[in-house]
Amino acid sequence: MINPNKSGGDIQNSCSFLRRLGAIIYDTILLGSVFFFATFCLIPFLGGQAIESNNLAYKIYLLILAYLYFVWQWNFGGKTLGMRSWHIKIVNESGIKPNLRQATKRYLASILSIILLGTGFLWAIFDHKRNTLHDYLSKTKLIVEK
Repeated sequence: MINPNKSGGDIQNSCSFLRRLGAIIYDTILLGSVFFFATFCLIPFLGGQAIESNNLAYKIYLLILAYLYFVWQWNFGGKTLGMRSWHIKIVNESGIKPNLRQATKRYLASILSIILLGTGFLWAIFDHKRNTLHDYLSKTKLIVEK
């Protein structure tokens, strides 16, 4: 449970679904750029061959890059670049930025939210606290910075 006495505990500070969606779109564009550059770095090792669409090692490589992109920023700065643009930050139940374990749980739980055809994200539209499934599973939430 998020502590209402700490930063971000009330509904007024809770991040709206549209603001969250804006940050997601922004971070998706940035992460796409990271993926493009990371794939470009693989070219010398591929001998001019294309990466097969069913290449499991490549998919794991991209998941690890996404993990590093999100978890590093959540853990050390409390927000991604997209979240900075939309004045959002992530806090744990104590009202401070999440630790590595909480950020990792949030990342893994957000993958579950995606696997469930995005319903874990849509949960925030109907939730009275505006939380998503991965907010609840990781005991974190997004709040609007003043």
